[in-house]
Amino acid sequence: MSRALFVASGAAVLLLVGCDWGTDPSAPEGEQKLEIEVTPPEVVLAVGEAVDVNVRASVPGGTPGVALDVESGDEAIVGLPGLADFTTPLPAQSSPGPGQFTFDSTGKADSAQVTLICKGAGSVLVTFTLADPDSERSTNDGIDITCKPPSVDPKPTRCLVPFANETLLAVDADGNLVETPGWGKGAAQRGAVSVSGGTSRVFMAGYGQNSEPTLWLSEAFDPAHAGPASWTTVSQPGVGQFSDVAVRGAGAVLASADVGLFLYENGSLTPATSPDSGAVVACDDAGACVSSAIHDGGILRTTDGLNWTNIGVGSLGPLIYCRGTFIGYDAFNGVQLRSTDGGMTWTAGDLSAFNLRDFACGKDSVVASGQTGTWVSRDDGATWTAVDDTLGWVSYSPTADAFFSVGPSAAGPTVWISSDAGETWTQTDDLGMAGAENDVVCY
Repeated sequence: MSRALFVASGAAVLLLVGCDWGTDPSAPEGEQKLEIEVTPPEVVLAVGEAVDVNVRASVPGGTPGVALDVESGDEAIVGLPGLADFTTPLPAQSSPGPGQFTFDSTGKADSAQVTLICKGAGSVLVTFTLADPDSERSTNDGIDITCKPPSVDPKPTRCLVPFANETLLAVDADGNLVETPGWGKGAAQRGAVSVSGGTSRVFMAGYGQNSEPTLWLSEAFDPAHAGPASWTTVSQPGVGQFSDVAVRGAGAVLASADVGLFLYENGSLTPATSPDSGAVVACDDAGACVSSAIHDGGILRTTDGLNWTNIGVGSLGPLIYCRGTFIGYDAFNGVQLRSTDGGMTWTAGDLSAFNLRDFACGKDSVVASGQTGTWVSRDDGATWTAVDDTLGWVSYSPTADAFFSVGPSAAGPTVWISSDAGETWTQTDDLGMAGAENDVVCY
């Protein structure tokens, strides 16, 4: 027997190269024999998938009432076909029951096609037996079917949500919280995402299993198909935590009230030289970064990630870099600040809010969320318009082209999505017993 079988993902692609028929060995010499051919001879499917089986039967003479019986080695894997499963029946085919059929032979090679479905996981031989009612002779042929468990491709995730109780969950494309590979013990406070060559990496900053300042880095992943699958941990000796992280080139800058500012490059953390510690941090495309001096007040600035100066001006709470503009909020003075020259000079915007929580930079808008409301800017933080919803942490997913929010809101601890640049929001899930959320980081 010479046959070839090609199997593609999700479906069987069959190529018949050549075959030998099942032949009745008991036919007298010189007399035409019963012959049956079943193709393909074997196939690999997932549970729930089907294969169209071709049957060719040859019975000497125009014989009515020829029997065709189908037997499955395990009906829990592949059940017996009924007459309705024959998309192309044999001549005058009828059926007294599942797997039992009769037809009228034309004296030539009669053809049929029947659909068999994988019901359960396993391997089974399905045998087709042809019997001549006049001579009581029979022959058979069969198909080996392997049914594999269905492959479950999880929906691509769009965001990560770190919780204070050291849980890490993801948000799928529909806005539902789902399980995701975490890093074990430790809690992340804030996160950032780098994008390079169509792949992304997530940086998470917080404290590790021994309460030391810790940075977690995901392996590179394609956000169109999956979220982060594995993590690398880099810790700084001491007790405390990193409170914020910003991508800088291929590395990152981390802020901490406990241990100061750090530069991450080439797998290592290097402490920066700074007149003060910083709680928040953001970096622009040229590598300039800004933070907020915790003890003395003022804005900290660096161009190399390692040497910082205090340029005064004010103080920053929430802080973001968006399309050439640093945008922050000075909670002590109740004024929103923005800089378009790499953080050297700052001017006031018109956003006035109590207890502002977060900023998120979208494709053509910026969203600000606070305890008393949510605001949208279409001019990179110069002017703002209030929207109705009160949200928690906010982040933008370029893959979904949507903003996501996670945390306290008017409806309780929930997940929200906006697909119209932050103008309107739809609740998609609630946080349940997951705990207090620290951030939402989208990709």
